[in-house]
Amino acid sequence: MPIYTKTGDDGTTAIFTKKDGRSIRISKSDSLIEAIGAVDGANSYFGIITSEIKQKTENKSLAKNIEEIQRDLFTVGAILAGANLELKKLRTEELEKEMDRMEKELPKITGFILPGGSEVSAHLMYARTLVRRAERRIVALTLNSYPLIHNSIIRYINRLSDYLFVLARWMNHQSKIKELKWKTK
Repeated sequence: MPIYTKTGDDGTTAIFTKKDGRSIRISKSDSLIEAIGAVDGANSYFGIITSEIKQKTENKSLAKNIEEIQRDLFTVGAILAGANLELKKLRTEELEKEMDRMEKELPKITGFILPGGSEVSAHLMYARTLVRRAERRIVALTLNSYPLIHNSIIRYINRLSDYLFVLARWMNHQSKIKELKWKTK
């Protein structure tokens, strides 16, 4: 069976309704599709990060954590598209615990930090911006025409961007790469 269906050639795509699980077609320019696309874009970038981690570090557990995040983001996208799924509160709590663990090893933040350092850290910082973009799109949905989006999704996405910031700092710290601080001229 081919991947193409030709049903989207008219500029629409299918989502499931929360009420009865049937699919309906909406414009690909709809803000819901924009949010789903932002989540998908972030998720795809995590594939690059996982590949980098596997090639450039010995940290197999980190690669596994990133793959779990990818699964979470697929769940978020599916929920946004109308799937009757739930993002477990535990996942947000796990991110918080991991951040707390890493932050114990990090120097105190005394100013803005420029993205960069190791290649993996730079990728993590960029992924953080993609997750923030997805968060803005999801929040916009709740304010506009999709008020039924559960707070657990927004909470998880918000915490994920924090996690990526801490993880990028931690990766640089582990590699003994000094953080670059922002300074005005």
